[in-house]
Amino acid sequence: MFLIRQRQDVHISLTALGRRRSTHHRKPSLMTPFLTPPPGPAASTTPQRSDVAGLLATAAFAAALLSPLRHYVGPQKKVQRDKNKHDSFPISTYPMFSADRAGRIVVPHVVGETADGERINLSYRLYGTGGLNQVRKQVARAVRQGHADTVAQNYADALHRYGNPEEISEVLVVRSRFIFSDYFAGDRRPFAENVHARCAPGGTATLCSPGILARPDSDTSMKDR
Repeated sequence: MFLIRQRQDVHISLTALGRRRSTHHRKPSLMTPFLTPPPGPAASTTPQRSDVAGLLATAAFAAALLSPLRHYVGPQKKVQRDKNKHDSFPISTYPMFSADRAGRIVVPHVVGETADGERINLSYRLYGTGGLNQVRKQVARAVRQGHADTVAQNYADALHRYGNPEEISEVLVVRSRFIFSDYFAGDRRPFAENVHARCAPGGTATLCSPGILARPDSDTSMKDR
């Protein structure tokens, strides 16, 4: 009993001593002045040159993003024309999908014609090494700029150089109008076409007068549809 009592007294004494020490403030360390950051200068409310430059850059970027909105001002016909012409990027209406095709489409392309009048669609690889869309755009641009004879010459030279298994007698560069209802019903012939250039394999290409040629079994002109 005496030992237990003595241990309790020692425990109480140590606890009281710890409490007294915890109430005393620690002495300041020699490193305290070095660890405490000095008070900084008061923040300036005057705009700095870098702030003005940042605001100008942000305003210019916002103006560039919103600039396509100018194509949506004016009469509806003008808006429809301008937004399709400029594509209104980045506020795009994706005219390649949303434009009204009115049930028809005009396609510049190249065909081969045999001696008996059969039409054969020629591969785009005869014109260039690019993909289909790249060659298609090049052909369309050449026809639009009046250089359809260059396209016909390149196709005819390729046939003459690499062989002519289909026995094509003439290469034609045409702009054909297709009617969707006829085409998807199984009639793949163009409703009407415009021949821009022609060339025989091994010959010299010539430009043609851009006259409208209606399909033989059609009594409706190309402009009517």
